[in-house]
Amino acid sequence: MLVFDFHIDSIGSSNRSLTFELQQTIRLIQAVQSEIDTLDKQIKLVVDELNTPLITIPGIGYTIAAIILAEIGDINNFSSPAKLLAFAGMEPSTY
Repeated sequence: MLVFDFHIDSIGSSNRSLTFELQQTIRLIQAVQSEIDTLDKQIKLVVDELNTPLITIPGIGYTIAAIILAEIGDINNFSSPAKLLAFAGMEPSTY
């Protein structure tokens, strides 16, 4: 493990408890990263299923598109673009 080797070189210690703690931390980070990867795949599947044009907008990826869709809900609930902007707090004068 490269991180483990770096740990020993950086602090000059081969203390077993520190080694164990570092190994546990590395395993936890790997597990969390695996969960993040799984969630990213699920988000992509859901957004693809919805066939939203949001992901065609430069700078908006699957995660941001999912957040926007979750916040807005059914876009047909807004009778005009101005109402959607007001909902988003970008056009506060429209009611």
